[in-house]
Order: sequence, then structure tokens, then C-alpha cells
Amino acid sequence: MAVVQFADAPRLEVALGQYTTVGALQTAIQRIQYLGGTTHTGSALQFTLQTVFAGARGPNVPKVGQSLHRTLQNLWIAHAGVIITDGQAQDDVLSAAQALRTADVRMYAVGVTNLIDINQLYQITGTAARVFLVDAFDRLDEPLSRLIAREMCKFHFGACAASVSLSMKVYTCRTGHSGDCVRSRRHRCARTNTQSIRR
Repeated sequence: MAVVQFADAPRLEVALGQYTTVGALQTAIQRIQYLGGTTHTGSALQFTLQTVFAGARGPNVPKVGQSLHRTLQNLWIAHAGVIITDGQAQDDVLSAAQALRTADVRMYAVGVTNLIDINQLYQITGTAARVFLVDAFDRLDEPLSRLIAREMCKFHFGACAASVSLSMKVYTCRTGHSGDCVRSRRHRCARTNTQSIRR
């Protein structure tokens, strides 16, 4: 896992593979100093592509000078990124987001507060299905991370879990006609307070 923080300019906080244990990674993340400034999301996405996903070239595209064995190994690596933002981008996000998609990096977006531009998040992910909204930073919690992880696993590994835990209760994910998961429909259910929302 890698971590990039951004404001006026992006900064690599944790390099991919820098930490080998969860505890060391969590400690490193807790030590990150807040970057103040404006929100340059597009340049952060471009920086992430060039720095974190430097080897990502898209599906079935061999890298020059690389052995066939290593190339086949890379084809099985799933590239995914999660962007968390509480503001509106002051630069273009679409071209950087398209470059990430071309490199076969699947993006997920979390918008915090009502100050975000939802259309920019849709541009980043390419679909509303991978956009998550919370009203405050303290809502970036375990249920949300489990929901995002579940979506990642469902796509990258074809796993379709029967339920997702939210607020210490378990709700069954339904996909329309039956309780079975249908990957082509890409439906998921979440429950907030007393309302069920299908996204």
C-alpha cells in the first residue's frame, strides 16, 4: 500500500511496499502531518500514476525488456486506488483519471462533507458505483473501509460476499431478482439509519 497526500502539490508519504506489517503501516500513517492549501486533485492523480503506479501499463500490454514470466506475473496484479477528498478540485481531474483508467488502475473515491463536487468524483472513478460519501472525517471508519474492500474484492477476484456489516448490524446485499450476487448488475445495498439505498 502507498499513501499520497495532496493540497497545492502532491507528496508521497508512504511508498509502495515500504512497510511489511500492518502495525508499521498504521504508525506511519498516524505520523503524517496535515498539508494545508488548495485542492489540486488532478495533479495528485497524475503524480500517483507516475509515482505509485509507474509500472501499470494496462491489461495485456507487455513491458519492453521484460521476460515473459515477469510480464505474465504482472498481468495478475490488480491496481486500485482510493482518493479521499473534502474539497473541489482547482484543476482538471478528467485527463489524469482517464490516464489511470488507460493504465488499468481502478479508482474509488470518498467525498467528505457537502463541499465536494460529486461530478468530479464521478470523473475520477468513471462510475457512480465506486463513489462513497460521508458527512465528516470521523465517518471514515471500519464499516466504510469494509464496504470499499468488499467492492474491490468483488471486482478483482470475483468474490461475492453474502452480506456487509454496517453499524454493528448485518444487512443482506440484494441484486434485484434474488439474494444471489450478479456481477453484471454491480448492485449493492447499504443501510443508513432507517433508509435502504441501492447504489
